[in-house]
Amino acid sequence: MPRRKQLKISAAELKIHDSLIAELQKTPQFMNCDFSTLEIVALSKKAPPRITQEKLDKAIRNLERQIAFNGKSKLLNKKRLCKAMGISRPTLDKWCEAGFISSETVSNRRGDYEPFEPEIVLSQLITLKNTH
Repeated sequence: MPRRKQLKISAAELKIHDSLIAELQKTPQFMNCDFSTLEIVALSKKAPPRITQEKLDKAIRNLERQIAFNGKSKLLNKKRLCKAMGISRPTLDKWCEAGFISSETVSNRRGDYEPFEPEIVLSQLITLKNTH
């Protein structure tokens, strides 16, 4: 994955330069700084994950097979859901972060984990496929 682009601007070019320096000088960690070198850096926005139609179809097909063998009511953790859909853990994490797949975090005797209901995940993937 490529790094995000850094956008830099010299603080001296800003209209608020004097007030910015005055504010920073009030903070103890900036007491011994050379403010003539002050720059403001911003990272470009993260690109949303791309889901190829082929990968989405494969995940749906594999999850349908999982449901047919094990039923709808069995909860899956991330590791088992990845295996059931035939995708990697980083891919699942990106899909969850982007909101393509969601779960509820619950706490039980074994600690905190994210349970996924296969039928709900399948409906989320089908909805994504229809809108994609």
